[in-house]
Amino acid sequence: MNVMLPNPNAGLGVILDTLRRALIPAISQDEAAHRLILRSPNGTTYSVTVSDAGVLSTAVIDGKTR
Repeated sequence: MNVMLPNPNAGLGVILDTLRRALIPAISQDEAAHRLILRSPNGTTYSVTVSDAGVLSTAVIDGKTR
């Protein structure tokens, strides 16, 4: 699935809303995942997680840990 994100200068709310709308059809409540794995255009892989407070966190995946 490819998601076209708004310009980085757009408000964070606009970017998060775009992600939410793109991901809702892909992951239902019953299929919720602990984290998302995303790859940037340069090939860097990121793990995206969310806390119970709704705070998003990202981390680079170096291929040595899971």
